[in-house]
Amino acid sequence: MNPLVPALGGMMLCCISSSILSVISGGEETPGGAGAGAGEGEGASTPSYPEHPLHGDKFLVRAAPFTGDILPAIIPDPSNERLLTFDQSETKSASSTMVFEPVETKPNTYRLKHKASGIYWAYGGDGLWSWTTNPTEIHDVIFEEMREDNGKMMYRLGNTRGDATVYFGYLYDGKAHASFDPDAVQDGDHLFKVLDA
Repeated sequence: MNPLVPALGGMMLCCISSSILSVISGGEETPGGAGAGAGEGEGASTPSYPEHPLHGDKFLVRAAPFTGDILPAIIPDPSNERLLTFDQSETKSASSTMVFEPVETKPNTYRLKHKASGIYWAYGGDGLWSWTTNPTEIHDVIFEEMREDNGKMMYRLGNTRGDATVYFGYLYDGKAHASFDPDAVQDGDHLFKVLDA
């Protein structure tokens, strides 16, 4: 009898045993692939968006200095769909939460959905806002880091209009301040902060 046969037979048995063990433990032998159980049950996680660090439930608040600890969170104005108002209550809830949905093809760009009503927010034009259930490209809001204030980053917001970017912020009476010149939207009164919900 050839002396190699028992040795090769043992190696084959060993390989078969490891394949069976892999299948029993929930894995599959897929070259370079993850096991069948990957992404399910234990070890499953929410999607990672490295180019969208703000994704998830947040409060979008005015960056302008305010007295006290209450920061005014942006919410739709119930009396006018082209304006915004502020939730200045001390306890924030879904009524003042914005869902930051990543626009995956554009870094640091989000669609901002008011959690309680399901409507999306962005600058609309002519100093007014756009709140809608049918977001378009103007609702792809760019968040540009400006500077820190009291340990929180302040952001200038913008969105693309054709080949240009319009930058926008808060003005007064629920209206917007906007300009194609980024230097015109850099004052703390126009900027926003993002807080975890």
